[in-house]
Amino acid sequence: MNGAAIELGVFGPKAQARHPDSDLTIGQLATLHEFGLGGQEPRPVISQWTDENENDIVRQLFGAVRFSMATRAPLSLTLDALGKTWVAGVQSFIRAGRVRPLNTASTVEWKGHDRPLDGRTGALADAVTYKVTLSGLAKARSALAAAAASDLLDSAVGVGGPSKRIRGRKS
Repeated sequence: MNGAAIELGVFGPKAQARHPDSDLTIGQLATLHEFGLGGQEPRPVISQWTDENENDIVRQLFGAVRFSMATRAPLSLTLDALGKTWVAGVQSFIRAGRVRPLNTASTVEWKGHDRPLDGRTGALADAVTYKVTLSGLAKARSALAAAAASDLLDSAVGVGGPSKRIRGRKS
């Protein structure tokens, strides 16, 4: 796993989009809630979810590495699957109303429910995403595994020859 990471949060184009019920971008709103900026009480959804699921996250990471090594599946693909699972977990956490602290009475009246960060549009939950980054040895190993997987697929359907990336020379 040296040089491999999964980032979980609100970033990229989703963060830059304007929130439908605010003058803020979704990224600004997520930051405001996560850290409690501008007098807003913190509702750190990413931190709360990861704290609550820390043991499962560690178990899943080790399982992903073992799977990748045992099957020679590219680490990037294995971590990509974990990222999708974790995004779904955070989104469910928001939509189930498990983020703390709870809303004020005026917010409950405005929204019509008491699920913090689950607004009328669902834009914040929908903007939660992930990205996998690989560097150094992890990147090289994942590229080799992807090339090997491509060679296996090619041979299974009867096209191509051994990958130039694997053999290090032209076919």
